[in-house]
Amino acid sequence: MSSAFRVIAIVSAYNEEDIIGQTLAHLIEEGVDVYLLDHASTDHTHRIASAFLGRGLISIEPFPGDRDETHPPSFIWTDILTRKAQLSQELTADWFIHHDADEFRESPWEGVRLADAIERVDRLGYNAIDFELFDFWPTDDRFRPGDDPREMLRYYAPTDIFNKHQVKCWKSNVPGPLDLVSSGGHDVAFPNRRVFPLRFILRHYSLRSDTQAKRKIFDERLGRLVPDEVARQWHVQYGPMRTRTTFIRNLAELIEYDSERARFELITNHRGVEALQSDRDAARRDAAAQLERAASLDRELEHTRANVSRLKSAVDECRAEAERSRSEATRISQERDELLSSHAQLTASYAQLTAAHERLTSSHAQLNADLVDERRLVTRLLADIRSLQREIAALRASRTWRWTAPLRRLFE
Repeated sequence: MSSAFRVIAIVSAYNEEDIIGQTLAHLIEEGVDVYLLDHASTDHTHRIASAFLGRGLISIEPFPGDRDETHPPSFIWTDILTRKAQLSQELTADWFIHHDADEFRESPWEGVRLADAIERVDRLGYNAIDFELFDFWPTDDRFRPGDDPREMLRYYAPTDIFNKHQVKCWKSNVPGPLDLVSSGGHDVAFPNRRVFPLRFILRHYSLRSDTQAKRKIFDERLGRLVPDEVARQWHVQYGPMRTRTTFIRNLAELIEYDSERARFELITNHRGVEALQSDRDAARRDAAAQLERAASLDRELEHTRANVSRLKSAVDECRAEAERSRSEATRISQERDELLSSHAQLTASYAQLTAAHERLTSSHAQLNADLVDERRLVTRLLADIRSLQREIAALRASRTWRWTAPLRRLFE
């Protein structure tokens, strides 16, 4: 590394006395200067770190600066990330690393210091570096403060999906605003970012013994988390740990770390390869989706063909029904014409009958009138007859009638 090239790791720590010395010594050995944010530690973190001041440790900044010494502040990760972004604008360096107190970062090239490797990346024209995370777990309870975790903890677990992004190293004076907060510190963002395709190594020793793990999680972390950050799906690594009764892991659940194999896999499976694999997987998924779509279209075609066949049968039936309807319509039309002819005949007959009725009515009226006249005539005749009968009776009763009786007999 050229004497003018400088890398600063901005480290935040809270009660990491058992590992802070090893972390600082490792970074300094790797050619990296350190700026420490002591997040209100209540153990010997500050005292142990102070031994490195002037020997690679630039400063120890109490954080937050206005804290109440008697009450440890909440673990406000947003504020820590914001302060780290600010420091990367305030401090003078070529590159910065967003670093935790329990991490050991290494070059992907054997025998090349971390700072030298970062300078190589700089010369190649990249401005950000991703890391492959190896998350180590204790398999026994032998770790003691001051031990080298790389020797004591040899087994790691596969990376969780939420820890896949580890772009936490960037070149200074980036062209635009630097954002660590949006990704929760996992994926630094800035304009025109160019991430080096080969990942560097990040060995993470968050839990080092059962005692230390229980104290860290149950006493020093869970109670200090901020609800707003939990709601943003931050600190999810602590969720499954709430119910654990021991943090000692079975060897069968873990993978033994091998630096040569790790570096070989970094080379053979770098970000570019992963991008190609992602494209390949996406192409396969797209092909599978297309095949499924084709199969679906085939099924729809068969369904459509069946529907067409049914529709054709229905059309043929409709045509036959239409032909029957036309025949029925013709028959009905003929019957209608016959009915109309019959109606015309009936109408003419009705007219004749009406005329005859009118004539009969007139004749009947005349007959009634004649009958009335005849009745009147008969009445008069009967009256005349009765009158004559009275006259005859009176005549017979008269003397004359009696006197003339002989003469009548003679005449007869």
